[in-house]
Amino acid sequence: MIKIHYFLDHPIQYQNPFLDKLSLSKEIDLKVIYLSDFSLKPYFDKGLNRTIKFDDIEKLGHKSYFLFKDKKKSKIKFLVNLTKILIKEKPKYFWVHGYSNFYSISSIIIAALLGIKVLLRGESNNFFKKNLNSKIKIYFFFKIIDPLITGYLSIGKKNKEFYLNNTKKKIYKLPYIVGDLSKKNIVRKEDLIKLKKKLGIKQNSFIIFYNAKIIDRKNPELLISSFLRIRNNFKNSVYLIIAGDGILKDKLMKKYSNFRYIKFVGFINQNLLSQFYTLSNLFILPSKYDAWGLVINEAMNFSNPIITSKNVISSYDLVKQNINGVAFNNRSHLEKSIIKIVNNKEIQKKYSRNSNLIIKNWSIEVANKCLHELIRK
Repeated sequence: MIKIHYFLDHPIQYQNPFLDKLSLSKEIDLKVIYLSDFSLKPYFDKGLNRTIKFDDIEKLGHKSYFLFKDKKKSKIKFLVNLTKILIKEKPKYFWVHGYSNFYSISSIIIAALLGIKVLLRGESNNFFKKNLNSKIKIYFFFKIIDPLITGYLSIGKKNKEFYLNNTKKKIYKLPYIVGDLSKKNIVRKEDLIKLKKKLGIKQNSFIIFYNAKIIDRKNPELLISSFLRIRNNFKNSVYLIIAGDGILKDKLMKKYSNFRYIKFVGFINQNLLSQFYTLSNLFILPSKYDAWGLVINEAMNFSNPIITSKNVISSYDLVKQNINGVAFNNRSHLEKSIIKIVNNKEIQKKYSRNSNLIIKNWSIEVANKCLHELIRK
């Protein structure tokens, strides 16, 4: 078996199902080195502006090390402990996620000095112009650290373009994926009826769903204000569900509390999310910028039609224009797209069917196959 050690900052609910799947491989001996275990317990999330704990995240189905408890870290201890692990274990590959901090860069240097092949995966892209600080970091990384890298793992089109512009090293496909909640949590019809009653939503209504942090970058107010502007254009009863927490939540709830067709439901944990995605007829993510946007993957696993801004990087891989949804340019384009989908059942069926087909190529099984093919090469 080929030994792979994967370095991550902390356990992530999106990554765990894939790592659990890899741990079952007869060809790969996977161990994950976590910098910290803080996400296994309730912790304060700045973006959500509240203390959270994700469902089932502590049930790790893969071998792992935790270098530190909570968020307390020592750089010297990190260097010593990581070196000890790599010398003792002698993996063939050292896989790193991200490269923008001391720990990631240090781990790459240590692994390379020990003769271990380094694979790097991240979310970087060329989509927006970088500030001077970012440009300097990228320049020095590819001048100094790039020679230590064996290959890069691209999560999608824009990520691959970034690597092609900065390195001559090999780039391998490893699609950005999430665990399929639609398979994990079976939703019954009676569950949906109860949920609609609880939310005060008419049973035959059309549901638009937003699930993200309620912060400026995610642009929730653009969606809310657009929904209110065009509501009279809908043929049937339509509701907008806003899931998530964040610094803007209280302000938006106060501003739009009088509109009974808008439902703020707060942060929804993984085990309940399946009900909301199943309830949804259209998923919308209007972000000003998202380095990927894994909620798009989640929604498509439930065959949701998608509307997202062109500033959400996953849209260049997952959203096929007028095939399974729309990547909009501006407010007018967003509003016209919502009206078109809400008022046309044939378009809804087409987009839903195609979302289901497209996301099959962005599954745990596909990512698992990609990594095995990479290792065999």
